[in-house]
Amino acid sequence: MADVAIKQGDKESGSQGHGSASSR
Repeated sequence: MADVAIKQGDKESGSQGHGSASSR
């Protein structure tokens, strides 16, 4: 599950995938 969240965030926020995934 965490893997998917990180990948999704990476696409949305670019290099700041962790921040995007955490925010969502």
